[in-house]
This record gives sequence, structure tokens and C-alpha cells, in this order.
Amino acid sequence: MFITGLGAAGTVVVAGGSYSIGCTGTFTTVTGSINNGQTVCVRHTTALALSTTTNTTLTIGTTSDTFSSTTAATLDPLLDADNDGIPNGVEASVSRNPLVKDNDVFGNAQLFVMQQFRDFLGREGEVSGLNYWVSFLATGGTREQVTAGFIGSSEFYNAYAPVARLYFADFLRIPDYAGLTYWAGQLRTGTSLAAISEAFAASPEFVSRYGGLDNTQFVTQVYQNVLGRAPDPAGLAYWAGQLNGGTLTRGQLMVGFSESAEYGASIANEVYVTMVYAGMLRRAPLPGGFSFWVSYLDAGNSQLSLIASIIATSEYHSRFLP
Repeated sequence: MFITGLGAAGTVVVAGGSYSIGCTGTFTTVTGSINNGQTVCVRHTTALALSTTTNTTLTIGTTSDTFSSTTAATLDPLLDADNDGIPNGVEASVSRNPLVKDNDVFGNAQLFVMQQFRDFLGREGEVSGLNYWVSFLATGGTREQVTAGFIGSSEFYNAYAPVARLYFADFLRIPDYAGLTYWAGQLRTGTSLAAISEAFAASPEFVSRYGGLDNTQFVTQVYQNVLGRAPDPAGLAYWAGQLNGGTLTRGQLMVGFSESAEYGASIANEVYVTMVYAGMLRRAPLPGGFSFWVSYLDAGNSQLSLIASIIATSEYHSRFLP
């Protein structure tokens, strides 16, 4: 800035930044003076927060002017810089700061519902769905009921539950989170459960358990491991015959067991606990917690009370807020 019109030296005051008489590169915030014909440069440090404006006011004598700059939004809109569950590109639309963990799903019904879409469906919610669930909360519905609705939705349940059952049937263990989410994603996008089971059956984990058995021994062991009982003669003859005749592979047979009504009923609580952890905590349950919650449901306690308990944990809270 080139100064003209001063009859005498003028006082220079700056607020929100610093200035340099003569633009020498030496800046100060201390009140000074300037003469007619001198230049003055003003600078400030822009805000760290994206899309935030910083103002600096320079006063010379009785004349003031304000200089502003706005921090540009340069974060990848699909990522989550502050790790609060809201993608960078969505933060501004819900009045959140992409560099501050401020996803208050506990105090803001809209944020809570939006997060359920991301956690369970892997996408942003459509307007009609968002409005429905926000209205549900506004008229007395609870957060645990909303979460239960998403867990039971065909979009989530039909992808995660069959894969979880297959994990339990094939490997006799809690599904690991990475594997569960990967294969549920594959099922959701068109890969058949039979194809997934073929991949499971070809894994070293499956082969080490069953690879040395003939087909009759294999079927017998599957009955015991999956259904917890010895095979009935007709069932043993049928399944062994399907394998011996080449009608079914072992991977295809495992789908027949994992998707049977008998197994589905016996493993329902294990599958539900697994899905709750996957959606709400983004991980597999540890053995102790898994056993506790399965026993809790086996004892007749409600799924809603399980979900409410998870919502109340510090682990769930820390996903969204400091």
C-alpha cells in the first residue's frame, strides 16, 4: 500500500496481523508511525480450519481498512481428515469443521442418522431416508431403534449375515473384520455366496481342517462342527452322494449347511453380535466380549439393549468426538 495525503506523520495500528513500513520484510505488531509517500505491507496467518476467513485491520491516523483471506478447502472430499466419521466433502454441508473431531451423533439427530448410513450401508443417505429416520427420532424413537433398523435392513443384513454364517460354519471362529467387510462387499456387488464359499474352501485354514478327509468323513465332520450333531443316515447319504457324483463341491456344500434353517437359528445371536461390532465399532469382537454378548442374548435380553450398551461405551463415543 502506497500512502498519500498525510500532512504529517501518521500513527499506524494493526489488529489481527502485522505490518512492515517500507515492505522491508521486517513485520511488527507494535504501534508505529508512517510518513507521506511511504509504503506499508500487511500480512496475517490464515486460519488452519478450511473455508475460514481471517481479517486484519490497518489503521493510519483516523482511516482504517480491513484485509481478508479465506483458507481454501483442499482436502480430498472422500477422505476423513479428522477421523470423526464425516467425509471431508460433507463436513461443510452439516456445519462441521473437517479438521476438528466434531461429529456429535449423540446430540444431533441428523448427524446420527447420517452416520448410520455410512456405518451400515457404506454410503451417504438419500433425502427420503434421512428425513424418515430424523423424524422417527423427533417423534420419540430411540437411537438404538434406528441402529437396529439399519442392521436389519436388507441392504446390510443380506450382505453381512450370510458371510458371517459362512465364516462360522467354515472356520468355526469369529469373522475377522477385514475379511467380513471385504466379502460382504463382494456379495453386495454381485459375487454369489457359492463363489465366496469356494474361495473359503480353497483357503489353507479350511484345507488344514478338512483336506485329509474323504467325502463321507468330510460330511460327518461338517455335521458335527456346524450343526453340533451326528448326521442322520439319509442326510449323510445325500450329501456324500452329491460330492462323490460331482454334483456339488465342498464349497457349495458348505453354503447348504450355513444357509440351512437349522444352522441359522443356532448361530443367530453370534451373527448378530458380529454385525453389531462390525457396524458400530468397525472391528471384530474380542473373544471375551463376544462370549458375553452372545450369552446376554441367549439369556433372553433384547437386541436393543445390546445396541444401547454399545452406544454408551467410550469406544463408540471416541469414534466421533474427542
